[in-house]
Amino acid sequence: MTDTASEKKKIRRQILMCRDRIPPMRREEKSNLIAQKLLSMECYRQADVLLAYVNYQSEVITTYLIDRALSEQKQVFVPKVTGMDMEFHRICDRTCLVEGYRGIREPSDGPVFAIEADQEGGQGREPLMLMPGSAFDAARRRIGYGKGFYDRYLHRLTQAGRKVCTAALCFECQVTGQIPSEEHDIRPDLIITEERIITA
Repeated sequence: MTDTASEKKKIRRQILMCRDRIPPMRREEKSNLIAQKLLSMECYRQADVLLAYVNYQSEVITTYLIDRALSEQKQVFVPKVTGMDMEFHRICDRTCLVEGYRGIREPSDGPVFAIEADQEGGQGREPLMLMPGSAFDAARRRIGYGKGFYDRYLHRLTQAGRKVCTAALCFECQVTGQIPSEEHDIRPDLIITEERIITA
């Protein structure tokens, strides 16, 4: 393991311990504040497509955002992991979600988000992707969970010329001092916590 990877692992462990200590009711309150910030932003209002993770354990809760986007007739896609690959599958409601990778709720099936195709019909509306993560800093560096699913997926989007707006959702306790970064790490366009929005 490289020094950078070892340092990231240490930070991940420390930050996740802090996140896990947030009481469930406070986690829900903070998640609601984060959701309201996102819903007020142009990147959400303009997006016809939402690529949203389904919260797991002590992550920022996304179920309200998923339900809200569906009620607004947005196309909603959520991730499904197969081996070391991740694809986003369209859902019409959350009843189709089943326990999958590491116990995370995933779609059982559904159309796959087409990386190569322009699903916006040339209208210029960028899909919005909600990203999870363990630790972040004020320069928008991100430490995920160690498997690189989002970095690889976003690299595929870039290679295909597919543009998306990426918004990482996290609690303020997950934002720390400068964290190490590697060449393959991709920074989200913005980070939303219950207290602030961090942009480029």
